[in-house]
Amino acid sequence: MGFLQGPPGTGKTEFIAAFCHYLISEEGARNILLVSQSHEAVNTAAERIRAHCRRLNTDLDVVRFSNREQVVSDELQDVYSKSIVTQQQSSFSAELKRRLSLMAPSLGVSAGFIASLVELESRIHGLVKSIERLDKDLQDAGEGTLESKQLTASLSRMQEDLLEALANDYGISAAPESTARNMLEQAYATVTASHGVRPHEFKRCMDLIKLSEELLQRIATDGANYDEFLMRARTLVCGTCVGVGLPHLKLAENRFDWVIIDEAARSSPSELAIAMQVGSRILLVGDHRQLPPTYADEHLKAIARDLGLHSQSDEFRRIMRSDFERAFESAYGRGVSATLKVQYRMQPPIGDLVSEVFYGGELMTGARPVPECFSNAPDVIGSIVTWLDTGVLGKQANHSEQQGSTSLVNHAEANSIIRMLKDIESDMEFSSALVEEMTETMEPPIGIICMYSEQKKLVRKKFAEKTWSEDFKKLVKIDTVDSYQGKENRIVIVSLTRSSADLAPGFLRLPNRINVAMSRAMDRLVIVGDMSMWAGRNADLPLGRVATYIQERQDGERYRITSVVNAKGAA
Repeated sequence: MGFLQGPPGTGKTEFIAAFCHYLISEEGARNILLVSQSHEAVNTAAERIRAHCRRLNTDLDVVRFSNREQVVSDELQDVYSKSIVTQQQSSFSAELKRRLSLMAPSLGVSAGFIASLVELESRIHGLVKSIERLDKDLQDAGEGTLESKQLTASLSRMQEDLLEALANDYGISAAPESTARNMLEQAYATVTASHGVRPHEFKRCMDLIKLSEELLQRIATDGANYDEFLMRARTLVCGTCVGVGLPHLKLAENRFDWVIIDEAARSSPSELAIAMQVGSRILLVGDHRQLPPTYADEHLKAIARDLGLHSQSDEFRRIMRSDFERAFESAYGRGVSATLKVQYRMQPPIGDLVSEVFYGGELMTGARPVPECFSNAPDVIGSIVTWLDTGVLGKQANHSEQQGSTSLVNHAEANSIIRMLKDIESDMEFSSALVEEMTETMEPPIGIICMYSEQKKLVRKKFAEKTWSEDFKKLVKIDTVDSYQGKENRIVIVSLTRSSADLAPGFLRLPNRINVAMSRAMDRLVIVGDMSMWAGRNADLPLGRVATYIQERQDGERYRITSVVNAKGAA
């Protein structure tokens, strides 16, 4: 077992892609299980692995498991397990006539007879079975009911279709009193006579056709368990930590040369165990300094109660650390782990701040091109890192609690963010450049990260209330910090939300979510919040250290602190 820590922007997904390619092309790995805590991370890693192998002309057969098609990315739809089953079924069905015709000589009949019989089975026999099912349903339905009327109408339409097909294709004019089954027998007799086929030859052909139809049905049903076959047969098997453990896949009966778990620091012990049990070798990839595993509040409180601890205490949080963090920092982990130390996402001022506050100064910044438009960015984002201080508004800067919720909202911050977006939109040259950027990357270049879910709703509401150009609306994404790990935007605006006279930091005293929020920005980072909250007794907390770092390095170009009353367009 090995561990890889991938801090923000260090390219851990690219590493996973290169590592999988190496295992397959150089080490001869027969099968690899790739899982992650989230669907999005699985999709991204699998797409990158396929692209890497294609670029290097390495054959790779993949299967992506999920119970829900909508969570599988467009790029992986062709290897989605249910799509593969559908493809196999369609291919087998389309080839059935040709394959059976090839067996005609051994059956003592002509290929033309086999083809005619397959066509009859598909069309006429299919109609007959449908008519018989409807007839049975009609008998079970109450007489005179709406259901019986609908069934009668459907039955009449199908009977008309059957009579028309028999007349047009087989020259059969069935008697009115004939049953659908009798009409089918007439069709068999007509086809058999026209090809001079004897009864025993006809029976052999029908037995073979029925066997083929049963195989088609088995492929189409869960009973065939084609998913289990794909699990055993494909070189790269992908899914979520929980999804690959679904009973019908029979994961525990398999053995993989390698199991790679992405976002391992966000996975609970049970999620990790599902995949780890089937690996000969295991690589856990994650970053325990970003988002931790998520547990239901009632479960956390129950565990804390049993331990005699408060669920918000530091001691309890230490106990609830991820298994990845425990293992990575253990004596064993130190000997079998590595950390990626060069990030390519953030411009140096952003990367240096993240490195100093969250990674002990060990995270370095690699060179990458910056879009030309940022050399003439609007004044509100003229500096690479800006803290927009709402504290000068006094009590107006304070957050408020939502009734019936533990979440918070901050109207002053939401209003400031909307004004800032209006300033960016009004710079036509800059906003047009962002539109071009999005056309190339398909990702919104502006991200609004809210530390509280109710604040996200408030900012979205205020954004929707304003008038924006259609192009600009597409440039903006508004979400919570918990949904943002693994994502990035050219411009990130962080709404801290929390501000109160008692200076209570709440969960913002913890570094993980703050780290994620600060490290999503590529070219501009704007922090919107009350700076006085993070001075004094809160100065040693992560946000206090962020504030101090910016204060000590203000130069107008890299770092700047400005207040809402000084910000352009402020009310």
